[in-house]
Amino acid sequence: MDLAILYGRSADLHLNVQSLGRDNIVAVGPRGCGLARKKSVEIGWLLRQRLVLPSHSHGLRALIENAAAQRKIKLNVQLEADSFRVLTSLVEEGLGFALLPPSSVHGEVADGRLETAVVSKPMTRELIFASPIDRPASTASLAITALLRDEVAACRKEGLWDIKLS
Repeated sequence: MDLAILYGRSADLHLNVQSLGRDNIVAVGPRGCGLARKKSVEIGWLLRQRLVLPSHSHGLRALIENAAAQRKIKLNVQLEADSFRVLTSLVEEGLGFALLPPSSVHGEVADGRLETAVVSKPMTRELIFASPIDRPASTASLAITALLRDEVAACRKEGLWDIKLS
């Protein structure tokens, strides 16, 4: 491996890492659920709702499980899926709420099929570049890293990705 793009805490890895930025996680519900009318939702309320979530091996699930454990809340997970497209389809069908990055539901929200709300105590996850520690980065890896940084910045500028760049 020369270069990987990962979500997670960079302190947990034994690799050279560079932070690209932090991605917000928002509450996602079906059309008409009322999230769009709220300025924000309390994380405790959200974690007590029927949820559709990624499986336990997914980093986003670990973030959600940690938030629930801190509040001593038992999650009411209706279904699990590791595909954001599957999760958003389940939410559209009214099977539960989800917690996802807003970039993953941008189109569905614009079409009025889903609603989102900011979580009152923000949940974020870090997006990082990772490379081996036992050798210097190749010219190609450096070029790809720069290209990806530019592309993510362009997506942010166009309003497609609400990432806080590092």
